[in-house]
Amino acid sequence: MKNLLLGAAVSVGLIGIAQAAGVQSGVTVYYNFDGNLNDSASSLAGNANTIDDNLAPASGHAGNLGGGLFGGGSYLGSGVGTGHAEAAFSPDLDGGTNGGQVQAITVQWWGRANSLDTGWQAGVARGEGQNWRFHRQGGSQTMAWQGGGGDIHGGANINDGEWHHFVGTSDVASNTRVLYIDGVVMSSQGIGTPINSDTNLPLMVGENPQANNREWNGEIDDVAIWNRALSEAEVNEIYNAGRAGTSLGAIPEPTVGLLGLLSVGFLALRRRRR
Repeated sequence: MKNLLLGAAVSVGLIGIAQAAGVQSGVTVYYNFDGNLNDSASSLAGNANTIDDNLAPASGHAGNLGGGLFGGGSYLGSGVGTGHAEAAFSPDLDGGTNGGQVQAITVQWWGRANSLDTGWQAGVARGEGQNWRFHRQGGSQTMAWQGGGGDIHGGANINDGEWHHFVGTSDVASNTRVLYIDGVVMSSQGIGTPINSDTNLPLMVGENPQANNREWNGEIDDVAIWNRALSEAEVNEIYNAGRAGTSLGAIPEPTVGLLGLLSVGFLALRRRRR
């Protein structure tokens, strides 16, 4: 009887482990800029990466890296006319969508602006129109997310030389697109027309593929794309970890399953001893 109870405890615990999913689940692209411009999504737990979407310097960018928020390096942009980094199209860039309409996606990045010195300066972008993009809202001091149906933006001033966390989500099933800045919902609206997945355009970090001379002036770190819309709780988990010095790639996997195993096992033993 004792062995049977322990076996049941192990089974329940293992089921809990299998069902646990962390914030890294569904990541298709991840650039941590730790000494290079490579995609390291395949190293994350529960990733949905299909190919290494490595970035390469383009349009005169020297490939130099900044100090980074997490100490391993960052993309470093020097403003208009200084180039950018880009990766050729793969479905990973649109959350696993290979042409057509994107059903669900999250894009996140950390950015520090040395200067917002031109309108619509791009952080991370796939193009104009219905392609997704993160860029400066015109000539304002904040950022906008095009997650379907046009730009949505907040009022947070990010032109202060400090690091800020940007997240954009889009989910057709719930007809919701959301912009977060530093863990706060800046705007949440219906989608209207879903994001387009243009197989002829690359992903650009520090520039927009269809709008030249909008290069970022400052640093960009920890860029990630998911094949799902993160919840507000997940966005806050990533933001709070980042403020404490932990990048997305270093967030520990959930331990709910292990705790379940220990607690059920304890109860089984306790009941056996009665």
